[in-house]
Amino acid sequence: MRVILPVSIGAALLVAAMLPLKVIAESELVKILYVKDNELFIGSDSGGQARQITSDGVVKFLPAWSKDGSRIAFIERVDGGRALGNLVVINEEGQLLSSVLFRRAEDWAGGMRFIESLEWLDRDRIALSGSANPSLTETAIVDLSTRTEEGGIFDDGPGANFSPDGKHFAYTSGSPHFTPESSRRPTLNVDHVSVFPKEGVHVRLMSDRYWSPDSSRLAVIFEDFSTRRQSLVVWGSGGRTAATALPTPAGSESDLSWSDGDVLITFDHEALRVVKGSRNVERLAASKAALSPLDLARAERGRLLEIAKGYGGRDLDFWCQACALNALPRKVSTNGN
Repeated sequence: MRVILPVSIGAALLVAAMLPLKVIAESELVKILYVKDNELFIGSDSGGQARQITSDGVVKFLPAWSKDGSRIAFIERVDGGRALGNLVVINEEGQLLSSVLFRRAEDWAGGMRFIESLEWLDRDRIALSGSANPSLTETAIVDLSTRTEEGGIFDDGPGANFSPDGKHFAYTSGSPHFTPESSRRPTLNVDHVSVFPKEGVHVRLMSDRYWSPDSSRLAVIFEDFSTRRQSLVVWGSGGRTAATALPTPAGSESDLSWSDGDVLITFDHEALRVVKGSRNVERLAASKAALSPLDLARAERGRLLEIAKGYGGRDLDFWCQACALNALPRKVSTNGN
């Protein structure tokens, strides 16, 4: 899995040193996928020689494990006059399972110009995203079983965020890069429905969008453009959206994570917890926030990046059955690592 938010390896290793031995032990099951000399390899965090699973010499990028760790998807580079790329799915032995030429040149009518991220949604659906202009990103869903695609999810940012079960997606509209800040109207949308704010209210997006592990809720922080007051906005699968006022400084960008149904917020070395089902905001010691599921996952990934350096590959992706990594978004991106 590849995290989207930046985190330094040094900081991650510092947190990793605080991890319980049980968490470290679980990582023995981690499989490391990477590209080297245009071929795919599989290694593990236990060391040893990696196993080469392709041998055709075709340029490959964005390799990603399926959610159950049994299959691998990646993009093959093709001539730009044919398509944006070739989406390929193989098993761990390198056997071809599916191949879909994505966005053939004769069918292109605008939208993404490059494939910049890949994410498995379920067994048969994969989301591909890429920039349409400097601020707008399009996401398309490819159905492997029918070899068809559904496009048209446009986000004023890095691309749509999908729920862990792959059934919902969130994106932001109303903030094109060519308009001044005072004229932008960022709007949070879930499944093509606008959910926040009310029409005419001007807000600024102050965090990434994060789905709860059970896919039932989405959390994000907005700041009112006029009052500079920040709120945690949580959308629920029942269609209800709730906003909780936060004691965060104006202009501060925050980090979010989910912990046992509550939302943890960190900013400027401080931490808050917003309790599930209420609007209670609790202040936490920074040390407690550093041990959130998301931070533990980042620390584990930092440890794995250090191990993976020995393989000398690029475009890394990790998979485990049950370990700290599972708190990270599953999207792999050309901006990863």
